[in-house]
Amino acid sequence: MSTFSRPLPSPRPRSLRAAPRRSRPTVTAYQDRSVQDINQLFGPKFKDQWDYLNKPFTQGEIIQKARQMTGAWNRKRHLEEAMDQLKAAQEQLVRAEKMAAIGQVARGIGHEFGNILQRIVGKADLALMEKDSAKQAAHAKVILEAADRAAVIVRNLQSFSKGTSQREPIDLSKVIGDTLVLVNHEFAKYSVELVDKRSAVASIQANAGELQQVLLNLMINAFHAMPGGGKLEVGCADENGVAVLWVKDSGSGIPPEVLPKIFEYAFTTKGDRGSGLGLSISQQIAESHGGKLEVESAPGKGSTFRMRIPRAK
Repeated sequence: MSTFSRPLPSPRPRSLRAAPRRSRPTVTAYQDRSVQDINQLFGPKFKDQWDYLNKPFTQGEIIQKARQMTGAWNRKRHLEEAMDQLKAAQEQLVRAEKMAAIGQVARGIGHEFGNILQRIVGKADLALMEKDSAKQAAHAKVILEAADRAAVIVRNLQSFSKGTSQREPIDLSKVIGDTLVLVNHEFAKYSVELVDKRSAVASIQANAGELQQVLLNLMINAFHAMPGGGKLEVGCADENGVAVLWVKDSGSGIPPEVLPKIFEYAFTTKGDRGSGLGLSISQQIAESHGGKLEVESAPGKGSTFRMRIPRAK
């Protein structure tokens, strides 16, 4: 019996894998080793990197076996490269959708900053004209509060736009609060009333930026579903060892024939105004956290989106 083995590759960075690689199979003759012995020698990790021929065999059989193994190795390498490219493309889509979400709230944030600056300038003018120290202090307090509000908006926007791949124990209620800061201006714009149903939830192992992206997408969709005003309920709670967060609107609802398709890639009912990626990526984020994004909706009765995520152990 003879074995054919591929030289075991030395570890190297994934970034170098894209370069073409050539391997020269080796042929070794064994007379005193069984297939089980050889398999144990190589180990299960490299079981696809060796094969054998029973004697007697011809030179043509050796060449054919070598070609088969080389072809299998090349197919595996191409598959690994394709998977790497697919993962990179998915990550790029998530980033693009995040930037699109930021773009949707940016105009409103700019309007809110204009209001904040107007308030600061107005109170500063009054403080300069005021001779009473107590009234000056009151004006200064309003100025500081407005500046703090602007700082909070900037901080949350920067945190969301940068993002990281790190997962750590997070406070789900705080993530919801940080997202509400970014869409605060939309409530007045759409004449929507906020119903805050947040409750204390045990920490969950998650990426705060990714969850914030899901929430932002769900809230923006909810505003669009209520062009004439309504109520937007956001909340979080513990349910049997699972953290649940939800976004509920009193809008137009989703037709039953559309409901099964809303999480499909590139599906949209908004025409040119929608990419069809928001809910698909949101579901992908939920699943990457070991959870799931669910929806309940009926025409004229609004929609409720719930994301369930296992709590941190």
